[in-house]
Amino acid sequence: MRRRRDDAIVSFFSFQDVMVCTIGLTILMTLLLVLQLGATASARTAAPPEPADDADLAAVEAELDVLRARLVDAERRAAVDPNEALAPLRRRLLDADAELRRLRAAILDAEARLAASLRGAELDADAAIADELRRRRERLVEELAAAERRRRIVYLLDRAEPFPPTVAEVSGSRIVLSFDQEAEAAQALDVADPDAAAAALLDLFASREDWRKRTLLVVLKPSGLAVHRALLRLLAEDPRGNEVVLGLDLLPEEQWTSDAFPAPRPAGDESPNDEVGSGADGVPGETRP
Repeated sequence: MRRRRDDAIVSFFSFQDVMVCTIGLTILMTLLLVLQLGATASARTAAPPEPADDADLAAVEAELDVLRARLVDAERRAAVDPNEALAPLRRRLLDADAELRRLRAAILDAEARLAASLRGAELDADAAIADELRRRRERLVEELAAAERRRRIVYLLDRAEPFPPTVAEVSGSRIVLSFDQEAEAAQALDVADPDAAAAALLDLFASREDWRKRTLLVVLKPSGLAVHRALLRLLAEDPRGNEVVLGLDLLPEEQWTSDAFPAPRPAGDESPNDEVGSGADGVPGETRP
């Protein structure tokens, strides 16, 4: 009689139960998290916004006022035509040039008539030569004076500028400061030590009540480089340096910005100023230490 054989059968029902429970638990936790996130988002959306800080509001309003003022100033400056403001000065210069040409023509005509009268009077040759040399000398002196005037640098300033410049001509021997070249006389400072000269320049510039509303325009000559460096160091260290609006322009050594203090000439160089008793360096007046 054949014996019945029971084969071993593997059952997966326990594993499936474990997987189903795990998946169900995962879905349940996911649903709970989604519900919790939704409730938190709803609470934050419904909550009233936090009031802004008063200090932040004041700072924003102050910045807004500054921007409005700058916009108004920009619109006002855009409405002003700089060519129209400088037109009267140009007309005066043209009129002065025409008058100068007329006077020169009259002088030449008078010289021609004088030469003709001298020839008619039959003066001796020496007197005629001396008179001709005198007239040539006067003409050369006039041309030299015109050349001297052309060597002066003139700044045409727009009165509508918010920070009008104060011109400081800086060289190795002196500093010439001009607050208003048309209405005020220039002031000169002797340069013995660059640091002392820079301190004196800053003190003189800051002595005006409106110095915070002006630009310190340094017109620098090659010999004044040490003074300019000392001024930059002083502005970095001095508390007033943060409020100084500084500008820079370059100027040849033989030119100047004020007729009261023209550029010194080399020894032995004659000029029209030497005839009226100016100093040996060609600078009329005295400099203030």
